[in-house]
Amino acid sequence: MDNHPGLFIKGTDISKELLRIAAGKNKIPRENLIRSDAYSLPFKDNSFDAVVELGVLHHVKNPSQVVTEMIRISKKVVFISDANRFGQGSYVQRIIKFILYKLKLWNLANYIKTRGRGYTVSEGDGIAYSYSVFDSYPILMKNSRKIIAIPTAGKEKSSVFTLFSSPHFLICAFKS
Repeated sequence: MDNHPGLFIKGTDISKELLRIAAGKNKIPRENLIRSDAYSLPFKDNSFDAVVELGVLHHVKNPSQVVTEMIRISKKVVFISDANRFGQGSYVQRIIKFILYKLKLWNLANYIKTRGRGYTVSEGDGIAYSYSVFDSYPILMKNSRKIIAIPTAGKEKSSVFTLFSSPHFLICAFKS
């Protein structure tokens, strides 16, 4: 914001405490931060040139609804920077996850794995649902003219099997 004073930036989170931390730690003006549920963002259609998500979608039960909201308020581009379940675990586990997903059995397998909760809880990440940025591809493809997927973690930054080698991706979905 210091480098681009004319930039119009808004940030949202459902947590008052995290908004307070963002304002203090990152020196974001409080008026630029809004307490909001990501399922129903308080902005008009096409309000922003770019809409960015950073590591949130694996924390929500219905990421498709959040991505739909991101698309709705974006004029030009949606950026999703988040997890890729197919790049986590041993190589055999990654392939098994992908096969289960393609056979439409992943939700059942995840239900069993999480003992019926549908999510896991960890000290460092809190509640996390099984998510891959590639789960959002169908809705992004329907609403974008071009999508670029960039692996942002993992040993191999580029290969035929990038889907299986990176636990995190940046997806850039260009609407216009």
